[in-house]
Amino acid sequence: DGIRDSSTSRGLGDVYKRELLDECGYFMLMLKVTGVDDACIFLKENRCMVHAAKPRTCRIYPFVAGIGDDGHPEYLVSREKEHHFKGPAVHVKTWMKRRFTEEDKAFLRMDLSSARDIARLMRRIPEFHRQQAMLLFWRYKYSDFDLDQPFLKQYAKNLQQLKAALSLLAEQP
Repeated sequence: DGIRDSSTSRGLGDVYKRELLDECGYFMLMLKVTGVDDACIFLKENRCMVHAAKPRTCRIYPFVAGIGDDGHPEYLVSREKEHHFKGPAVHVKTWMKRRFTEEDKAFLRMDLSSARDIARLMRRIPEFHRQQAMLLFWRYKYSDFDLDQPFLKQYAKNLQQLKAALSLLAEQP
């Protein structure tokens, strides 16, 4: 992960880890944790260093969202770090209604509905082109965005471009 964030001089590999979701190479970026309490990499002296940006993952933690069998978002509690659960009980639907925006729901639907097609295409990529496919995946899913423009429109376009580029690679010998 040799990509660098010029505003912090950190490489993306310093703050993210790749979580492989499929043997074809389909992955998700996850924030790294640090210390004995597995604190978020951006938590310094118990203060969030990226709070102003309000990343989607941070807004809804410790809850995660997925698309249920009925095609609608479902909300689950992430129990991977049991020691993170301190404080009063929370009603998940109420929490999510306040913090999981319509844009978040639309993103989730778009992302999950494209995952199967993208993974299917990536499985067809010859080994010789696998690295190029991974770079395309990284580019279109995680880095090719203008932060001054609406996100969803760009993400939809990026997913289309990713599928087209992977289709071309899958056809090559």
